Amino acid sequence: MSVRIAVALLLLAGCDGAPKIYRVSGQVNYQGKPAPRAELRFAPDYVKGNDGPAGAAFAVDGRFDTAGAGGRGVIGGPYKVTIFVFDGKPSPEQPHGRVLAQHEEERVFAAGDAEVTFEVPAK
Repeated sequence: MSVRIAVALLLLAGCDGAPKIYRVSGQVNYQGKPAPRAELRFAPDYVKGNDGPAGAAFAVDGRFDTAGAGGRGVIGGPYKVTIFVFDGKPSPEQPHGRVLAQHEEERVFAAGDAEVTFEVPAK
């Protein structure tokens, strides 16, 4: 095998084409207190040029981490974040409890891990 082919194969082996995913963690507050339960959805803002993957996280007692179960981080750039706050009292129909609020805001994440706080107002 020629040296050029060997170098090309080594370079290709390290390039899977997937963007680097960064961790987002932090706090979700509802009416100034930690949200009992919350679901966070990070949607890339295509209008502002972000064509990366969507992210997600679940919060318990206000704390969330995209590295946790069911989570997925972000690539950085502009995102629309949708947060559903639940009362944390599960039922067969509502495993996280009753929805207390739905909130959406725009955030720009740097290319790196981030610690953020979201303040969700009452409905």
